[in-house]
Order: sequence, then C-alpha cells, then structure tokens
Amino acid sequence: MAGQPPGYNQGQPQQGGYPQQQQGYPPQQQQPYGQPGYGPPQQQQGTPGLAIAGLILSIIPCTWPLGLIFAIIALVQSGNRNGAGKGMSIASICICGVWLVLGIIGQIAQHA
Repeated sequence: MAGQPPGYNQGQPQQGGYPQQQQGYPPQQQQPYGQPGYGPPQQQQGTPGLAIAGLILSIIPCTWPLGLIFAIIALVQSGNRNGAGKGMSIASICICGVWLVLGIIGQIAQHA
C-alpha cells in the first residue's frame, strides 16, 4: 500500500481492523489481612439533636437553663463525633450567657 509508513499493517488486516493492544495495567493485588486499605465511604453525620435542641431552647428566654444543659451535653459529645455540633453548642452556651447577664442586670435594676 502506497503512502503508509513501512511495517504498518503489512497488508494483512487484524481482527476487527484495529491493531491489537497489550493489556494495560496488571491486576490489583488484595491487601493482606491487617493492612490498611480503602473501605467504603463513611456516611456524613448530621448535627446532633441535642445541639439543635440546645440552640432552640437557649433562644427562648424562659427555657435558657434547659438550653444550657443540652448545649453542654452536646459539646461533650461532639468530641466523640469528630466535632459535629460543636459550633452550635458553643453558640448556645454564649446565648445562655447573654440571658444570664440580662437577668442579673434586670434583677439589679428592679431592686435599685
């Protein structure tokens, strides 16, 4: 065949008309027992319910003590959950602190 580089197809078509290719990558070896490997993807954990309850209860003026308790429990548990709900718990504790300060100021103003 004229116009083709020498050695190309040599006039005999291969199966399917395409040149055969070598296998790409060797098969993967399985990890021996005890060796770390890639496992299935872990599910995303949502915000813990105690942190949400603590935030909601800390916003309401008359229930802030319960919100403080829930927020402290959620903050302690956030260490076991890779920090899930930690920021919400800290925000709840800060809001409860604001309610406490406002309550003290209100009591002082009432007796003055």
